[in-house]
Amino acid sequence: AKRGVIPGWTLSKEAGLQAVWVDAAAPFAGKGSLAIRTTHVTKAHTVISQRVKVKPNSSYVLTLRAKRDSFVYGTHFDVALSKGGNAVGSQSKSFRGSDWFPITMAFQTGSADTAEVRIVTPNTGTWRITLGRTLWVDDVQLAKVDTRDNLTLRALDSKPTSGRGQRRFAFNIAPRQAGPCYVWMRARCPGKNAFTVKTPDGRS
Repeated sequence: AKRGVIPGWTLSKEAGLQAVWVDAAAPFAGKGSLAIRTTHVTKAHTVISQRVKVKPNSSYVLTLRAKRDSFVYGTHFDVALSKGGNAVGSQSKSFRGSDWFPITMAFQTGSADTAEVRIVTPNTGTWRITLGRTLWVDDVQLAKVDTRDNLTLRALDSKPTSGRGQRRFAFNIAPRQAGPCYVWMRARCPGKNAFTVKTPDGRS
């Protein structure tokens, strides 16, 4: 793709003033990542967006990977929901990080029939010296969650762990098909109790 042109995505006026390209030298997966480098100071943030049709009253998950070359404040990823052009909801997640970091947002569409995914990054030129700084984004996916594939775990037996008053729940699951899996759960932790979820490889 040509610089300043990202197939399938719309660039705001402010984004058009910056250096925007597909960077073949810095992919997380595949042949290249979206790179946005701030080259001009603007009052408004750079916004790169894409609109997609969604099914009302359904569950979706937005996933992507992002990294920066500095800890610039103000970068965030949004999902704006609308019906017939009228806004009905939104969700946002902020980001700071110098290595590829996974971003995940799960949401319900409600009455919405359209979702707009937005990549938003500042160009102020003052806070944390944004001029000359670059944001990379890759592996952006929006997936509808099929509740028929849900696995519900109930009445789990806990096991005490070594000497700290902690208890551990462990279980194995067998997804019906290969691909990403997402975990939603509710936990009530009265007092000073805490709750942590970890995978077998230690990620939490």
